[in-house]
Amino acid sequence: MKGLEFLIENKINNILYKILNNFPSKNCMWQVTEDEVYKEESDLHFVDFFEKSLYNNEDFIKCIEKECYPVFCNIQMYKNNSIITKIETVEDFYNSNCEMIILITDNIYVEIYSKEEKYLLVIKDNLKKIGIKKWKYKDISKRLSMFAHGD
Repeated sequence: MKGLEFLIENKINNILYKILNNFPSKNCMWQVTEDEVYKEESDLHFVDFFEKSLYNNEDFIKCIEKECYPVFCNIQMYKNNSIITKIETVEDFYNSNCEMIILITDNIYVEIYSKEEKYLLVIKDNLKKIGIKKWKYKDISKRLSMFAHGD
């Protein structure tokens, strides 16, 4: 299984929305399992960006339209009514109902792994549109864990 790896700018913006723009995800839900993502509440005062750990698609898209500052995060996409399981290893991911995982590490490193190539194609197209030209495929078997704080 392939994934994508690329760098994002270390700044406050709506990068999650830009990456997932026009994403074919109407019948899915999103779980945030690791979360060190902030929003600016007032001048230089930051608070947690995600208010809950599980979102339906509509609420998730509304949430990520807003600007945020992602330090670490692990976002998992499931089809509606799927059983959500804890994913710690690559094997856990293979054996789960999770369709895609987005990992952001240290503010700038992004890895996205998907069970379906069509999701990666949409994301690659979005990367081009937002000016991210340097991306590469990444083999999921190279990961030691499926944690944003890991590897």
